[in-house]
Amino acid sequence: MPDRRLWMPRCRTCGPLGKPTGLDEAVTSCNRHTNQTKHQTAWYPTHAQIIVKGTPNDCE
Repeated sequence: MPDRRLWMPRCRTCGPLGKPTGLDEAVTSCNRHTNQTKHQTAWYPTHAQIIVKGTPNDCE
């Protein structure tokens, strides 16, 4: 099953690097920003399902 979550590319110094996108676009955006500025970047899912005490809870 493909991963259909949206990912938010972020820079520790600059903040968000655009709108939430697919994983490939988020990784590309982070790599491009790191190569240009040498800042630390990461991509985070914008929606996750977390299981607390055996019951699923949707978190945003």
